[in-house]
Amino acid sequence: MKRKVARIVNKRMFGSFLLRDPEATDFPYVEKGQDLRWLVRNNRGMDFRGVGFEFKEYIAYVDGNGQWDVANKYNLAIPEHDNPWLDCEKRYLSEAEQVELRTFAADIPQERQGRLTVTAFIPFDEIIAVDEMGDQCWGYCERMPVLFVPITMAPCAFTLIPRFACAGVWTKARPNQVLS
Repeated sequence: MKRKVARIVNKRMFGSFLLRDPEATDFPYVEKGQDLRWLVRNNRGMDFRGVGFEFKEYIAYVDGNGQWDVANKYNLAIPEHDNPWLDCEKRYLSEAEQVELRTFAADIPQERQGRLTVTAFIPFDEIIAVDEMGDQCWGYCERMPVLFVPITMAPCAFTLIPRFACAGVWTKARPNQVLS
């Protein structure tokens, strides 16, 4: 399985993948307010932890004392193109709300602007199956590879790696961390 995944990841580096729970029998249909058991996310490579995906990304800022905070209402890691479930994602804002948040972020002095990113690594032994071709859904997701992995609301089996960037410098993010 690891070799097959590696071959597909190398072909589609930084491309979109569909991460789908094999027990999501209602795929591709979703009711309003229902938790998705599949996600479209961009690949970030692979290493000893497994296959990495851009799971979350938030606009952040640092105050004059080095304390940082994030606007976690809007997840920038949710791909906006080739994603028919975009409006069903929990941290996706309407266009008007996005404009408001981007205006707020643009008003932050550049040296205080930041990003909090979370990369999710899926261990190879959690990947149940791979569909290299994918399924076309309403004109979307054509040739988008699918990784079948358990997706639950309980603490996930993914390894989450948070990183914070301010003024182009990346650090490991920790709660209540003061940046100097």
